[in-house]
Amino acid sequence: MAYIYLSLGTNIEPKKLNILNALNQIKEKISIIDLSPPYMSDPVGFESSSIFINLVLKGKTDLKPYKLLEYLKETELKLGRKSTNYVTDRIIDIDIIFYEDEVINSVNLTIPHPRARTRRFVLQPLYDINKNIIFPDTKETIIDLLKKVKTQKLLQIKSFYVENS
Repeated sequence: MAYIYLSLGTNIEPKKLNILNALNQIKEKISIIDLSPPYMSDPVGFESSSIFINLVLKGKTDLKPYKLLEYLKETELKLGRKSTNYVTDRIIDIDIIFYEDEVINSVNLTIPHPRARTRRFVLQPLYDINKNIIFPDTKETIIDLLKKVKTQKLLQIKSFYVENS
């Protein structure tokens, strides 16, 4: 069993239901160990008037990295994500942030996720779960990376409860 961290995000209504549906689908192949609180954040990398809800989960799986990626992409499509060649609003986005301490750089898969270290909406939820995370490729700590993105707006959602089971 491998320990993994996944980032989930949505900016299309019904956002809470989208997250819950994704978590229910994920549970079919991944044991969820911990969930971060959810956060609201502005879109990054494209223009949209709809804010995102993001959270991070820690889990365990028997799936190897490429099979995990395949399963998560199938899950996104099953939940209604449209496949496009550009960045746009999305019903669900599921990214592999870490797979154990592996470093993978291929055409189809990069672990740690290549943009995780520059996005507060990923780093803060990671920190909420594990304050001691170190990126295995660069040896940067989560605390040092959070200092670099502290100006990015992020708001924890207190009224959004997701059961961790």
